[in-house]
Amino acid sequence: EPLFLAMLGLALPACERALREERTRSVVVAALLAAVTTLVRSIGLPLVGALVVGLLLRRRFRAAAVGAAVAGALLLPWHVWTSVHADDLPRVVAGSYGSYTAAFGEALDANGVGYVARVARYNVRDLARPIGAVFAPGVGATTRALIVLAVVGVLGVGSSVLARRAPVTALFLLGYA
Repeated sequence: EPLFLAMLGLALPACERALREERTRSVVVAALLAAVTTLVRSIGLPLVGALVVGLLLRRRFRAAAVGAAVAGALLLPWHVWTSVHADDLPRVVAGSYGSYTAAFGEALDANGVGYVARVARYNVRDLARPIGAVFAPGVGATTRALIVLAVVGVLGVGSSVLARRAPVTALFLLGYA
């Protein structure tokens, strides 16, 4: 989605800057951009979390609280409104166009807290399938496994470099996945 990508292109550098600078203004701008990005697409929510976690990891507790409060001030009214009007959508379309928060809450109610771990485990295990399809189509199982391991190794090295150079981006991608 172009608008989401455009907003993400503005928000990520602002969040990285907020981690580097000791200015409250940088945190406020980053939190505003992260929240607006989330209002464009709810998958932007991990960006708010990445900013706050990044600040906490740097022991900037006041800045983390400011970032969470600013983002929360923008996001809370929308979440309240969508919760109040969740039943207005026909059940058939609610999964695609309704609140992800409501769908997530229903899944937790039906499957318990362990549901999150089961979904994460499934996604990690299933990661080899698309990597193999892209990087090793039409080869034998052993060759495919070796190629998948090599790609995962390169991704691991790249991720550790990214975590050092752009921690908010790394945390966001972790939450996005």
